[in-house]
Amino acid sequence: MDYKYPIFVAEVEENIIAGYLVCKVCEDIVWAESLYVLPEYRRRGIASLLFNEAEKLSKNLERIRFIIGCIQIIIR
Repeated sequence: MDYKYPIFVAEVEENIIAGYLVCKVCEDIVWAESLYVLPEYRRRGIASLLFNEAEKLSKNLERIRFIIGCIQIIIR
């Protein structure tokens, strides 16, 4: 995995990508840069699952902060 710009993908059926989250790793921060979920798959928890995976990455890389837009989560 390229830890500079990790991309998380949600596949719901064979070969159907319902959404993605692109992050950027910079020093002690993991930034959530771009999130998209297809309209027909929204309100099903897909975005939450993608953000959870990015937060896990942040913990695994021992980064101090995971930032979603203007929301900052301090990782302890």
